Amino acid sequence: MAMTVDPARLYTMCEACIDDDQAKVDAATAALERSVLSDPHGHAEAIVFGARSFSTPERPTDEFDGAVRALRGADTMALHSLFDQLPTEPALWPAIRDSYDDVAGVIELVDHLGIEVLSRAWNAYMRASSEEHWWAVHLVQDLPRWADNALYRHVLLQLVADADDDTIGDVGCGPLEDFISDDADDLAWIETECEQRLAFRRALRHVWCSSYVTPDTLVRLDVAAGMPLHRSGRSIDDFDEALGVLADLEDLAGPHWRTIEHPTPEQSTAIATYQHLLEVVETPARHDQQERE
Repeated sequence: MAMTVDPARLYTMCEACIDDDQAKVDAATAALERSVLSDPHGHAEAIVFGARSFSTPERPTDEFDGAVRALRGADTMALHSLFDQLPTEPALWPAIRDSYDDVAGVIELVDHLGIEVLSRAWNAYMRASSEEHWWAVHLVQDLPRWADNALYRHVLLQLVADADDDTIGDVGCGPLEDFISDDADDLAWIETECEQRLAFRRALRHVWCSSYVTPDTLVRLDVAAGMPLHRSGRSIDDFDEALGVLADLEDLAGPHWRTIEHPTPEQSTAIATYQHLLEVVETPARHDQQERE
C-alpha cells in the first residue's frame, strides 16, 4: 500500500517552521498543522519512514519534532501509534523528545510505552551501551521525581527488578541518586524497600549524596543500605572493593549475615575480610572528623 504522505515533503514543511522571522514560523506551523490534521495516520507513517531514512548529519531526524507536536494536537491514536514503534525505531526519539511542550508529554509517553518496556531498554543500554536503547536512558532522565512521584517510584522498582550485577550500580548512581532527598515520605519508602528487597539495598549503596542531604538523612540511608555510603575523602577503589566483598558475603551467608550465631569457617573469613575493608574505607573520614573536632 502506497504512503499517503510524502516524507520528504513533510520534512521540508518541518524545516520551514524554523526561521528567525516569527511571521514565517507562524505561517509554516499553521500549514503543517492543517496538513497533519487532514491525515494524522498518514503523517505518523511518514514520520516513521523519514526518521528511518533521513538519519544523517545533513538531515537530522529531530526536524520532525514539529510534525510530532502537530500530531499530538490532531489525533491521540495516531500519536500513540508513533510511540508504539519507538522501541524498534529509535531514530524516532530525537523528534519525539524535541516535541515535548512540558513534562506532561514525558509522562504520557512513559504511561503509553509501559514501565516494563522502558526498564528493559534502559537496562539493555547499561548492559551493552547499545545505541538502539539510548532513548530509554534519556526518557528516564526526562522524568522528574516531582512531576509524578508515584510513577517515578514504580520506574525505580522496575529498574531494580530488571537489573543484574552489571547494571544494579547504574540504577543506584543514576535514577535512584536523582530521587534521593531529605523528603520524609521518600526516605521512609526507601527504607521499606531496602528491608524487603536486597537488590534495592545494593542499588542504594552506589548512591553518592553526602553533599546534598542532611547528616541525619545520610545516617538513615547508611542503615538502609547495610553499609556506610560513600563520603568525600574516602578511597573510591577501597569503597568499590568493599561493595564487591559485601555482595559476595550476602550471597554466601544471606542478607542477615550479622545475626548468624555460628558462621561457617568460610563465612567467618568473608565477614572478617569485609569488616577489615570497611575499616580501611572509613579511616580517612574518621581522621577528618577528629581534625575538625
